[in-house]
Amino acid sequence: MAKVDLRILDPQDKQIAVIYGDGSSDIRFNVYGCGITGYIFNKGSIGETTSDIPSKYYITEKGYIEFEQFPKSGLKTVVPCYYFDGLYGYKGNGTSDVAELLAFINSFNMLLEPTYEFNFEKIIFKTDSSYVVLAVDYLQSQGEEAIGKSLKANTELIKEMFRIIKLLKEKNIELEVIKVQGHSTSLGNNIADRLANIGRMTGLQQFFLTENNKHWSKSEDV
Repeated sequence: MAKVDLRILDPQDKQIAVIYGDGSSDIRFNVYGCGITGYIFNKGSIGETTSDIPSKYYITEKGYIEFEQFPKSGLKTVVPCYYFDGLYGYKGNGTSDVAELLAFINSFNMLLEPTYEFNFEKIIFKTDSSYVVLAVDYLQSQGEEAIGKSLKANTELIKEMFRIIKLLKEKNIELEVIKVQGHSTSLGNNIADRLANIGRMTGLQQFFLTENNKHWSKSEDV
């Protein structure tokens, strides 16, 4: 795992990450997978703009938003310093809920990897899974007592999720989980969905962190 080029990061600034996560499961073939995508920006870039954007979308402090929705959103544009994408495939009897939990777990395990020296102030996780949103809510409000009580299934994964939430709190990193509409106009969710399906079908487990230079191709129809 290569160390990121820290020259892009302002040592006097803090970073915010926007993550989209999604899961995919096919019980017929005993395979499942998850996908993650998103970007990291310096807090000081809020309000700045870049020409390197996906077609028909702005890049904002809380995710991708369509041009026509932007004026009334109240959100501000940002300039990402890094983009990331990940896909993870598994064999076994994994439900869609398991796949969705793994999207959360894998994304945080990668971005909090000590190799990456980010100085996060906040991480936003966007998912179409009500199960993940509810699990985070229970863990934040009830703590470890929620495991096996309010959250009775998938306890090993829930324990790992709780470890991550606890670590974020120790590092003073704010966590915000946002529910999005699946299979709609959410660009990030649609990309995460594609990555989850590729992971499920191929069994690959890969994570890519890329610098912001020319990330989006203007000829690409996204």
